[in-house]
Amino acid sequence: YTVTAATVSNGATTYEPAQASQTVTVDADQSTLVVVDYVAQLGGLDVQISGLPLGADPDVQVSGPGGYMETIPFSQTLTGLPVGDYTVTAAAVTSSGGDTYQPSPLTQTVSVPFNDAPVAAVSYSLAAASLSITVTGLPGGVDAAIEVSGPGGYSATVTATETLSGLAPGDYTFDASAVVDGNTTYIPDTFTVTVAISGGDAETIAVAYEVLSLLGNYERLSGGQDHTCGLDGSGVVHCWGTSNVGALGTGLDVDSKLTPVPVATGPYAQVEAGSTFTCARRASGSVDCWGFNFDGQTGTGLPSGGGVPNVLTPTPVAGGHTFTQISVAAESSHACGLDQTGSAWCWGRNLNGQLGDGSFDYADEPVAVAGGHTFIEIDVGGEYVCALKANGELWCWGSNSVWQLGTSAVVQSNVPIQAAGSVTFATLGTGGGPCAMTVGGQVYCWGNTIVGGFTQQPTLSADGLAFVQLVKGVDGACGLTAAGEAICWGWNSNGQLGDGSTVSSRTTPGPVGGQHTFVELAAGPRNFCGVDTAGERWCWGNNQFGQLGVGFEGDNVYLPTQVGSF
Repeated sequence: YTVTAATVSNGATTYEPAQASQTVTVDADQSTLVVVDYVAQLGGLDVQISGLPLGADPDVQVSGPGGYMETIPFSQTLTGLPVGDYTVTAAAVTSSGGDTYQPSPLTQTVSVPFNDAPVAAVSYSLAAASLSITVTGLPGGVDAAIEVSGPGGYSATVTATETLSGLAPGDYTFDASAVVDGNTTYIPDTFTVTVAISGGDAETIAVAYEVLSLLGNYERLSGGQDHTCGLDGSGVVHCWGTSNVGALGTGLDVDSKLTPVPVATGPYAQVEAGSTFTCARRASGSVDCWGFNFDGQTGTGLPSGGGVPNVLTPTPVAGGHTFTQISVAAESSHACGLDQTGSAWCWGRNLNGQLGDGSFDYADEPVAVAGGHTFIEIDVGGEYVCALKANGELWCWGSNSVWQLGTSAVVQSNVPIQAAGSVTFATLGTGGGPCAMTVGGQVYCWGNTIVGGFTQQPTLSADGLAFVQLVKGVDGACGLTAAGEAICWGWNSNGQLGDGSTVSSRTTPGPVGGQHTFVELAAGPRNFCGVDTAGERWCWGNNQFGQLGVGFEGDNVYLPTQVGSF
C-alpha cells in the first residue's frame, strides 16, 4: 500500500509532510502502523539596523504573509515566521539634537525560506547634504518637469528653482523633460545628469530651458510636391507652383502660379504643403485643408475615392478638433496633428498603417493614434509618421520598407513602436526623410540617409555638425546653424545644394551661396527655401513647375533666388 501526504496550510503557515509518500506491506491477519509527521515551514528574518546615534530610535516595520506586521525598535532576529516574502520599510528619523537620518534602502523585500534567517540590513546616515536646483528659461507660470531620484529610493519632483535639503550621501539623478506652453515647446539643455554628494555637501545644478526652435512648433514656409506655400505677416496663406487637383487653393482644379498669390485669409499660424494637397492651422487650433481628396487626405469628411470632386478652397477638417501643430510631407497623402493634450490624430491614406490607429482603413477625418501616447512633436513622412515624447523618446509607425521607423524589427506597423537605440532627441527634422536632432543640435538620420546608404536605426549624420533646424528632401538635406547659415548636402541633380555648383552630389555638408542669414528653412522633394532675417524668401533647386516662385519655370536654380514678394 502507498500512503501519500499532501501539503496543508493553516492561516499563513504551511505544513509539509516529512515523507510525501511511503509504501507499506500489510500481511494477513496483521495491522501495520503508518505515521505521517508534519513539519511547520517556518524561518526567521535577521533585521540589522545601523548608523543611528544613541537615543535615536529607528522607524522600521516588517510586513508579511497573513497580514503579519511588526515594528522593529532595534536590531533583532524575528523567528517563527511562515515562509514567504516579507517587506521591510524604513523611514527617516530625527535625533534629540535635531539631526535628520535617512535610511537606505527605504524599502526592501526579503524571501524567508524554511529553517533559515536571511539578513535585512537598514543603514541610517546623517542627512545633512543639500542640492540646489536652479531653473531658467521658462516664462512665468510655466512649470519645469524635473524628476529627482537618489539613494534608498529617494524621489522628488521639481517644478521651479528649489533647494532639496536633508539628503543622505549618494548619487542623485535628475531627469528633465520638455514642457509645452500653448504653441511653444521648451527643452532642457540636458535631459539627464547625475550628481554625487557626501557628508554635508551643498551641491548646485542648473537646468536651462530653451525654445524648441527659432520658430516654435510651426512653419511659415512649406514645400509640396509641385507647389510651395507660405504665410505673410498677417497670417494669410500664399501659394505658388503648379497643381491639377486644386492644391493651390485658388478655386481651380488646374492652375499654375509662377509667383505667390494669396489663397486663404485665415489668419493662420502654420501652413503645410503635401504631395497634392495643403493644410493650414489657425492660432485657435482649427485646421482647413484643400486639394486632392482621393485618399481622404483633406480630412474634411467629404467623399473620397475615384471620380469625386477635388476640394478647391480651404475647408474645415471634420470632427471639431483643435491642434497645436500639424504635419504634412511633400510625398504624403496623409496628415497628422497633435491636440492640446499631446495626443496624435491622423487622416488620409493608410495603406501601410501610417494613420497609427491599429487598422489599415483610410480615414476621411481625423482618427486617434493608438496607444494613449503623449507627444510634443510630430512629423509626417511619405508612408510613415514619427513623433517625439517629452523625455526624448522617438516613436514611429507606418511603412518600414527602408527602415523609416528606426528599427529592423517589423516590415510595417499600424501602431506606434519605439525606434531602436539609446539616443534621446530634442526635435524632429521635417520633410522627405526621417531625421532628428539632439539637445546639442547633432543630426541623426535613419532609413534612407541620402548619399550615405541605409541605416536600421538613428545614426549620427552631417559630420556631427550642430543645427537649430533640419529639413530634408527625397535625396538631400539642409540644416540651419545658430548663426543663420544654411548648410546642405546630398544629391544635386536639380541644384538643391544651392552653392552654384553642378556636381552630382556631396556627402560633406557645405554652405549655400549668397551669404544669407536665414531664420527658417523648408524643403520640397528636390528644392529648398529659406526665410531671411528681413522676412524675404529665397528658394533654389528643382523649378520644373514654378514651385520656387521666382517668376519662371522649367529651369533648375542653383543659387538661392528671391521669391516674389507677399
